[in-house]
Amino acid sequence: RDNISRDPLHHSFTWDLSQNVHRTSVRTPTVGVSGCVTPGGELLMPNKGRTMMGFEKLLLQGIPFTRLALGPETEVQLSDLAGNAMSMPVVCATMLSALCAPQLRREESRIQKVNLSNYKLSQKYDSANGDVLAERGDLHGAKKLTPEDFSDVFSKIAEELAEDAFKCSVLCDSESSGQTSGEDEILECADCGFGISKNQTDSHQIESHDLKVIIPAGSKRANPHEFEMKLRCAAPSVLVLGKGWEDAVPESEGLESYSFHLQRVDRARGQWLL
Repeated sequence: RDNISRDPLHHSFTWDLSQNVHRTSVRTPTVGVSGCVTPGGELLMPNKGRTMMGFEKLLLQGIPFTRLALGPETEVQLSDLAGNAMSMPVVCATMLSALCAPQLRREESRIQKVNLSNYKLSQKYDSANGDVLAERGDLHGAKKLTPEDFSDVFSKIAEELAEDAFKCSVLCDSESSGQTSGEDEILECADCGFGISKNQTDSHQIESHDLKVIIPAGSKRANPHEFEMKLRCAAPSVLVLGKGWEDAVPESEGLESYSFHLQRVDRARGQWLL
C-alpha cells in the first residue's frame, strides 16, 4: 500500500484526529476501512471535508440509529454512545459462530469434508429492482401515530422561541466562535446586512454602510448553547412525510415509510438551522 498513491479528497479515508501521531495511521490507511470508534473521538473524512457525525458513528458500529428511541441528544452524546458501544456485526458474527459450531462439529464427525454452503445465510431476493423505498422503510408496517400538521407544530415553536432565536444567533462577525457580544449594542446595515457591535466600530470602515440598531445596548441575550438544547427539546425529533407531500415535493414520492431524524442544530447568521 505504501507504493500506491491515492488522493484523500477522492477516496473514503478515515483519519482519527483524537489519537497521538504514533498511534494512528495516516500515510497508509485502507480505503473504506475505519479505525476504532472511541468516546470523544474525532474521525475526519477528508473526501467530505468534515468530521464524522454522531449518527454516522452509530452506523459505523452497525447500530441502526433510526430504530433507537432517541430524544434531543447532542452530537457529543451520540458520539459517546457510539464510542461506548460494541461493533454489532462483530457481536452478531460471534453469536452465529457459537450457534453453528455444535452442528458443524456433528457434521465433521460423520463426513470428512463439510459443505460450508449449507451454513451460508440466504439473502432476500429483491424483486423491486432496487426500488424498495416503500418496502424497506423503518416505519413500514408500524402503527402510525395521530399526525399533526407541520405548520401547527412549528408555528407554536416559532411563537415561543423566535425572539430568543434571533437574539442569540450570529449577528456580527465576532460572534462566530459560539458566544454573543453580551449586552453590547448591535448594528446592522440596511443595505447589505453587515452586522457589527458598537465596540468594534472603531476598528472597521463603516462609512459606506447604513447602520441601524437592531439590538439596543443593555439587552439581555440568551446563551446560544442553552438555547440549542431548548430548541432541540421543543422541535420534533422525528418527521414523517404524510399525504399531500408528493404534490408539494415531487422527489418525496415513495418516502412515506421513512422517518427523518433531527441530527444537527446549527447557529447561523440571523437564524438557526435544523
